Amino acid sequence: MKKFAVVILSLIAALTSVAAKPLADEHLKGSFAWGAEAGGSVDMTGHDMSAVDIGAFFGYKRGWINFAGAGVSVEFPVSSSSRFYNFFADFRTNFRNEPSLIFVLLRGGVTESYLSNNEHHTGFYGSGGFGINLARSSKFTSYISMAYTYSGRKHILENATTEKNKHISAVTFKIGICF
Repeated sequence: MKKFAVVILSLIAALTSVAAKPLADEHLKGSFAWGAEAGGSVDMTGHDMSAVDIGAFFGYKRGWINFAGAGVSVEFPVSSSSRFYNFFADFRTNFRNEPSLIFVLLRGGVTESYLSNNEHHTGFYGSGGFGINLARSSKFTSYISMAYTYSGRKHILENATTEKNKHISAVTFKIGICF
């Protein structure tokens, strides 16, 4: 228990020392942010749901928070007429007040799945990974990212038997820009 308390106190001390730095850099000023991204997902569960993805997001950026906001994306599986609409909270950080090459991204929300056999599912959507900044200026940042993505689907009852509809786990590659 003492080790846990020491770790927590060290973390608080580190965070307060970072927060105490003056706002001299342009990067540390908060501002509205928005952007778009496109890419692809490779289905790792064998359901033949590899997809092309497009998305948009809006929120806030300041200092070590590269982006915090909300977004929506649409996935078009290449082997079927299914569609997945994802609504999520989006958070990206490099854990530093200075710009850096690599950042961490986290997303969580809900997915609306419209399958090719006229089934509709609502489930959890989550994604976590990392990105690499390609170009950066005071007005925009372009990046590439790679993440693990989970799209949940519910079991459905059809003709008094439960049919299992498994989740989708995918590796997602995207290129994007944030203004």
